Amino acid sequence: MLQPEVAIIIPTLNEEVHLAQCLDSVLQQCFPFQLIELFIIDGGSADRTLAIAREFAVHYPNIHILHNARRIQAAAFNIGVARSSAPYLIRLDAHSIYAPDYIERCVKHLKEKPKLGAVGGRWLFECSEYTPASRTVQLLNQSRFALGGASFRVGGHEGYSDTVPYGAFHRHVLQTIGGMREDLRRSEDTEFFARIRHAGYRVWFDPKIRATYIVRPTIGASNRQMLGNGVSIGKLFRTNPSSVALRHMVPFTCLCVALVLSVLSIFFLWPRVALFTLVGLYLLANVAETVRMSIQHRFAYPWLLSCHFFTVHSLYAVGTLMGILGIPLGGKARRG
Repeated sequence: MLQPEVAIIIPTLNEEVHLAQCLDSVLQQCFPFQLIELFIIDGGSADRTLAIAREFAVHYPNIHILHNARRIQAAAFNIGVARSSAPYLIRLDAHSIYAPDYIERCVKHLKEKPKLGAVGGRWLFECSEYTPASRTVQLLNQSRFALGGASFRVGGHEGYSDTVPYGAFHRHVLQTIGGMREDLRRSEDTEFFARIRHAGYRVWFDPKIRATYIVRPTIGASNRQMLGNGVSIGKLFRTNPSSVALRHMVPFTCLCVALVLSVLSIFFLWPRVALFTLVGLYLLANVAETVRMSIQHRFAYPWLLSCHFFTVHSLYAVGTLMGILGIPLGGKARRG
């Protein structure tokens, strides 16, 4: 058997709907599959995820299925790093499918730029089913107003970045900075990329490296995801504030300002004016973005999108506050 050049790490937890198409996209890569060692790290799926993984492993001996007792993505990544031997590692998500040249482009950058800490590309968003709710979640993920203007999300020129989705890494970089923090159920990648940068390495963004993420099918699932993301960002801000980008704290900052102005408005007039101005500016931006997205994407339910913008911003802000105060979210482990 040839010495593997790339290790692919895919955390899974109840991903029977998406795993097969994810693995198919990996098998269809331009990069030779015989030079890949692929690790499916499962957190104890209760559906057909493991059965699907075994169906692929029967035909491809370089596909390995491992158990993740902690059930969180950071632990799965660390297990994959420890069990693999290839000089390059790529963390993929079972919820996504990958362009045929995804691995090839990642490895090319890592080889040509040995001082890079990580490489990644553009995140595209697709619906698993074309319902109004699923389309709303898809458009939310594509909106600069909704979730910030990171290049990997809204597009940008090739160059240095603060973070990328998933990520391809040199093994020696991981040996230098250590693995992902397993006390973070979410936002482990945010902290991890910050550690890469603080160690003196750079993160490279190439918009030609493309992954298509299959968005949550319902608004409720999207809301739970955003609340959980907010809690993890808050916890990260409390324990390691230098890891958190300014864009992560915008909803929380607006919430704090609104709360302070609300209290002061009981005693003074000017806070009332400031609060109404803040709310008015938000509503104006919300409506403007809703109209723009609805026209651009021919979306027939603009009211649904506008409400989801507000709900997501509110939940993310409240979640951030919970994380800062150390209030646990509870619930199930994060899916892959």
